[in-house]
Amino acid sequence: PLLIPLLPGRTSVLVKKDPRKPKLRFATGQKGGNYDKFGQLLQKEAAKLNIELELIGTAGAMGNLQKLLANNADAALVQSDVLALKQKKFPGQSLISEQAPIYRETVQLVAHTGSDIKSIKDVDPKKHVVYIGPEGSGTAITWEGLCQQDKRYCKIPVKHADYNTALKEVETNPNALMMLVSGFRSDFLQQAEKFAKETGKLRLVAVDDWDFNDK
Repeated sequence: PLLIPLLPGRTSVLVKKDPRKPKLRFATGQKGGNYDKFGQLLQKEAAKLNIELELIGTAGAMGNLQKLLANNADAALVQSDVLALKQKKFPGQSLISEQAPIYRETVQLVAHTGSDIKSIKDVDPKKHVVYIGPEGSGTAITWEGLCQQDKRYCKIPVKHADYNTALKEVETNPNALMMLVSGFRSDFLQQAEKFAKETGKLRLVAVDDWDFNDK
């Protein structure tokens, strides 16, 4: 019941509500990734404070922004470069009120050992294809950002796939590469390193085009 007693010189609102455990909807990312792992750690800590944390799996950073926009999440993990593209993707939309950095991520490019690619600048639009993660992933948006820095990269064919599928494609195709934006020691990176040692067919490529510093 809502009671509003009116007394001389005083107005007050009294609300009787059953005490409920506060709930926070938190958009993370793909299962096994660092976003998912961070969400699980946060969920355990939140439980100690009697806060229920609902983890929402998504394809990645752009999906998380869309969840915030649709009011289907209260908080989300998002790469800083994806956040920088927010106004372009969602013009005039107010998505966030608070933000804080969590951990550092790096752009990593994986190639077949039989390829002649030593640097991202060696990728040939007429010859190679780059797997850039699932649609809506932070990796896919990072690639879009790289293309904005240097239009040459817009000509390179890209494909969307989960990272395990992409890794196997690179292992069998010398003309395929896989890009991944991730923090260190994620479950996937450990699996990828193990896979690389077993097959001997994967290696990292330098992402060292100084045009990427333009913005």
